[in-house]
Amino acid sequence: MNRLVLKFGGSSLATIEKIKAAAFCVALLAQQNRCVVVVSAMGDETDILLEQAVSLRPKNYLREYDMLLATGEQKSMALMAMALQERGVAARSLTGWQAKIQTTPQYSHARIVHIDTRVVEQCWQNNEVPVIAGFQGVCDHEITTLGRGGSDLTAVALAAALNADECLIFTDVDGVYSADPRLVPDAVKWNEITYEAMLELASVGAQVLHNRAVELACKMHVKLRVLSSFVEGAGTMVTHHIKKVPTISGIAYQADQAVLSMMYARHNLHSHALLGLLHQHKVLMSTVHMSNYKNNSALLSFALPMANAKNIQVSLQEYLGDSLEEIQCYLHQAQISVVGVGVQSSDRVFSQVHQWLAEHQLSTKLATSSESRFSFYLDEGVAKKIVKDLHALFHLQEFL
Repeated sequence: MNRLVLKFGGSSLATIEKIKAAAFCVALLAQQNRCVVVVSAMGDETDILLEQAVSLRPKNYLREYDMLLATGEQKSMALMAMALQERGVAARSLTGWQAKIQTTPQYSHARIVHIDTRVVEQCWQNNEVPVIAGFQGVCDHEITTLGRGGSDLTAVALAAALNADECLIFTDVDGVYSADPRLVPDAVKWNEITYEAMLELASVGAQVLHNRAVELACKMHVKLRVLSSFVEGAGTMVTHHIKKVPTISGIAYQADQAVLSMMYARHNLHSHALLGLLHQHKVLMSTVHMSNYKNNSALLSFALPMANAKNIQVSLQEYLGDSLEEIQCYLHQAQISVVGVGVQSSDRVFSQVHQWLAEHQLSTKLATSSESRFSFYLDEGVAKKIVKDLHALFHLQEFL
C-alpha cells in the first residue's frame, strides 16, 4: 500500500462542516493507502490566541506562548479524529510530543531534528489513521512550536521520515497558479512545477506553501502535491523534474511591504556591522542594495514587512547617529516578482519589464534579483493592476 501524508490547512478546517468534508476525503484515501493526517489550527484560531496572549502583556512569554498556541492544532486534531470515527474510520489523535517529533529548544521557532516513526507505524498496525497536530514538537519535555508555516513543515518532515510516496497539501485553492487568480482571472494552473520555482514563489508572496517546507521537500526528495479540500482535481505536483518548463513560472504579489532608503557617511562605519544590525531585525539580505556615493557617502536601500519598518528606522537612527545624512521610509509598498528559470540571465525579461514600467511612467523604489527571480517595489495603489498586466505581457495564459 502507498504511504501518504495528508496535511489540511486552517481554511480547510475553519468550521465543523469543513472538518467533516476533510474527513470524507481522508476516509476515501484511507481505503487503499496508509495515511497520516497533519492538521493546522481552525481558521483564525492562532490569531485569536495570539491576541488574547498579547492583551495580558506577558513578560516571560515565549514558553507560555508555545503552550497556548499549540492548543489550536490540538483542538483540530481531536475534532478531525472524531469526524473520522463518525465515518467508521478508526483514528487516533496525537500531539507533537506524542508523535515523538523532537525539536531544537528554541521556543516559537524550533527546528525538527528527529521523528520516531514507531508511533505512526503502531497506529497503522492497529488499522488506525494517526491524526497529528502540526506546528509543534517537544524538546526536553517542553512543548515547542515551529513558527510560521510549521504545519507544512511537520507534514514534509513526516513524509521524509516515513519514506512516504507523496505529501498531499490540502488548501483552499486547487493548485499552484501563474498568478493569484483573485487578481488575474485567466491565471494558469500548473499541473507540475519544480521545487526551485515553487521555492521562489513561496518566498515572494505565494501563500500556497511555506518556503521552509518546500526547501525541506527538495532536500529530502519528498513529492509534494497541492490540491483543494473542496474541489476535485489532481492539483499541482511539486517535484525535481517536469516535462514542460516555462520561462516564467509566475507573477507573485506581496502587499504590506516597506522600503527604507538612507545615505550615511562611510568613514565612521563598517558595512558588515550595519548588515549585522539588519540581520538582527530579520531583514532578508536578498533585498539589500548597498552602493558607494559621492563625498565618501554610501547609499543603502532594503525592503521589509511594513509592520517592522518604524522599529528598524529608529534602531538605524540610533546606531548611525551623526553619520546618518538622510533617511526615507516608504510605506504601503507591494513587492511584485517575476519568477522563472534563468530570469536573471534573460535580457528579454529585464528589458520587457523595464520598458513596460517606463511606458507607464512608473518608477520603482527598489529592485532586486536572483537567478530565478526579479522583484521590484511599487505603491500598493497601482501594484495589483500591474500583476494582471505583466501576466498578459508574458502571455502566461497561453502556455498550456
